[in-house]
Amino acid sequence: MFKSNKILFVGLIAVIIILVGILAWQKIKISRPYYAVYLTTGDLYFGELSRFPFLTLSNAWLIQRDPSSQTGELKLTEFKNAFWSPAGTMRLSKYNIVWIAKLSKDSPVVKYIQQGNQLPVSTSTQDTSVQP
Repeated sequence: MFKSNKILFVGLIAVIIILVGILAWQKIKISRPYYAVYLTTGDLYFGELSRFPFLTLSNAWLIQRDPSSQTGELKLTEFKNAFWSPAGTMRLSKYNIVWIAKLSKDSPVVKYIQQGNQLPVSTSTQDTSVQP
């Protein structure tokens, strides 16, 4: 009887340590890389991707057409500023993800997000290809 109580106690301590470690890992603001996530709906999101315990995107941004622009320019918008005012992180379904790409630290999108919308982002949708 005493031996089984000891094993149960050690197991309980191990579970508590693991849970505290997971919570601490999520709360510590380590510089996480930014990712681009393209969904089957055609939406493209940018943000900090977490894979445990669920696929989530925090500090999420999305590309939207600027309704005030007549040239069809695109703009980056914080997901939390959408008209339905979502709160918190965005949980993703792995079945709706087409691809995920890690963004480099010197990406214009990452710089735009990190510097608080101070940088102009060239997002014109006009065709700039050269025709022979």
